[in-house]
Amino acid sequence: MSPPRPVALGAAARRFRVGGSREGRAWAAALRAQTGVREAWHTETHVAFMGEAALDAVPSADLDAGRLHELPVVFDGPDREEVARASGLGRGLDAALLENELDVSFVGFAPGFGYLRGLDARLHLPRRASPRPRVPAGALALAGGFAGVYPGPTAGGWHLVGRVLVPLVPDGAPLLASGDRIQLVDGRDATLQEPRAWTDAEAGLLLAEVRGLAFVQDGGRTGRLHQGMPPSGALLPAALARANALVGNPAGAAGIERYGALRLRAEGVALELATDEGRRWRLGPGEELDLAWRASQRAGYVAVRGGLDVPVVLGGRGTHVRAQLGGHRGRALRRGDVLPVGTLAGGTDAEAPDFDPEAPIAVVPGPDLEAFAEGSLARLTSTRWRLSHRSDRMGTLLEGGALAHRPGWEARSAPLLAGAIEVPPDGVPIVLGPEHPTTGGYPVLGVVDELEALLRRPLGGAVRFRLAP
Repeated sequence: MSPPRPVALGAAARRFRVGGSREGRAWAAALRAQTGVREAWHTETHVAFMGEAALDAVPSADLDAGRLHELPVVFDGPDREEVARASGLGRGLDAALLENELDVSFVGFAPGFGYLRGLDARLHLPRRASPRPRVPAGALALAGGFAGVYPGPTAGGWHLVGRVLVPLVPDGAPLLASGDRIQLVDGRDATLQEPRAWTDAEAGLLLAEVRGLAFVQDGGRTGRLHQGMPPSGALLPAALARANALVGNPAGAAGIERYGALRLRAEGVALELATDEGRRWRLGPGEELDLAWRASQRAGYVAVRGGLDVPVVLGGRGTHVRAQLGGHRGRALRRGDVLPVGTLAGGTDAEAPDFDPEAPIAVVPGPDLEAFAEGSLARLTSTRWRLSHRSDRMGTLLEGGALAHRPGWEARSAPLLAGAIEVPPDGVPIVLGPEHPTTGGYPVLGVVDELEALLRRPLGGAVRFRLAP
């Protein structure tokens, strides 16, 4: 290995090429050990890092063997017969999958999702022509020379051949790490793990009515990208911080992120509440508060003095919606939920964020400009884009035109971060949000340098971009 030549991945990170997963793993581990580096994560072709790093000392690629995991599997996936025919393995498909030990090349896409190498060459199949809108948790899938197990329900375009019978994120800690080894074993006689039993709080903040979506969110997680875990946390951190400041909480204390009206009740305890709009209330036990919704806002926040005391999962209390991790039982809030309240203190003043709804949003040119047709960056900054109503916490789709890839460009999975502007083959740009995949194969044209200024704009609204100075 030789010293790398990193390029900018936005203002907060840098990225460089490597010659394979083993080299990427060595560099990522060495970088995370440096005190000036906040995070480092890798794929088979690239390493990315945040912070100040020394890159002159090339790390040794003589790595210890990772942990060996035996994963019980049942081969009953909806694509099993199709894969058996396409591969030519026929009835030997199950045996071929049980025979070879697999290696975790890297972790990405979603928390705990390992990209597994070592398949029989006959199982190197392309993705499905049409992705499924929902793949169940535990699904064993094949595509592009990889095997993988979906830790939680999500959309996916891989071929589903079976089910792994153990959770991939047990007790909030991802099971798989880069370099680990996997042995699939016949799970027909395996004993299933009992699902976690939840208990309700007897006192706290009760959701008397929920119109629209609402989640528990906090200031986000750090240092987990190499585990496939993005920051998650509040879509609008400054807005959450303002609500928290009004009740004396730290800026990142857990509160409610809402996308509609709420009716809240102080259940068995007196509470002090505030919103990011600058209003504050004191509720006695049993008293209720109605919070209306303005269609002109994308998200709103409710803070309670002391913070919401939901469990800490992977270093944060916020909900990763797609992975069903963190927050209140890993899901959206429902009528009747009672959220326990903590005892956090020590907040500071937080002024209302000053965002100009008409100002162009600054963008740093991305690391994959060679993947795009000539003039794509200029088109990004000259187009008036509309924020699609199909957007969510994972990403904001930009409507108003298509940005073409350069003919012959070959997609390779690379590290991603919040604010990256990915462009899939259909040319519709996606600005990644707090629940972004940590790796992905679409090229990055730019990285938004003022992400919250963009995400404060309502869906259906317009935005222009400018190059950052």
